[in-house]
Amino acid sequence: MKIARTAFMLLPSKDERLKDKEMAKAKNFSKFQIEQMAELYNSGKTLEHVAMVFQISVPTVRKNLKKSSLEVRAVRSYKHDPSNTPKMVELYNSGMTFEQVGDVFGTSAPHVRYLIRKLVKTRSKGHRAQIKEENN
Repeated sequence: MKIARTAFMLLPSKDERLKDKEMAKAKNFSKFQIEQMAELYNSGKTLEHVAMVFQISVPTVRKNLKKSSLEVRAVRSYKHDPSNTPKMVELYNSGMTFEQVGDVFGTSAPHVRYLIRKLVKTRSKGHRAQIKEENN
């Protein structure tokens, strides 16, 4: 029994646990730190990179950047121009992959796939392998 009491006494009290939890949650940043976040972000770094540097979450970075009156960039940097879709389909039909078409237009392969699938039936993965074999 005595051992159990001593082990229990080593555990932090409920008040201490709540205090630690509040301190971990309420991470207040100085103006200097927020300026550093803004400087990193303005230099072209992503929210994820800034969060990693400061060891905080992306929403916390976003909140602090907004506090400093900095406009946060849109997550998607590529704005689709509808006139590009037929060109994307044409390149895809000529044998290019989604990634290659995405590289041409500065967007991601999943975005190209999404746009092209709305208009045409896409190739199967086996077809892509056949094209590679024919080229060899």
